[in-house]
Amino acid sequence: MDYHHHARLTVHGRELLCRAVMEDRLRLSEAAVTHSLSRQSAAK
Repeated sequence: MDYHHHARLTVHGRELLCRAVMEDRLRLSEAAVTHSLSRQSAAK
């Protein structure tokens, strides 16, 4: 895949976000803040 060089969510970034929610038991809004995303973008 070709990502924009400023893309916040790459395949690797999505995996880290999912692991933060599933394994670290963070709420989606907390995980979004740690990854510099809005809650809406993290929910996608």
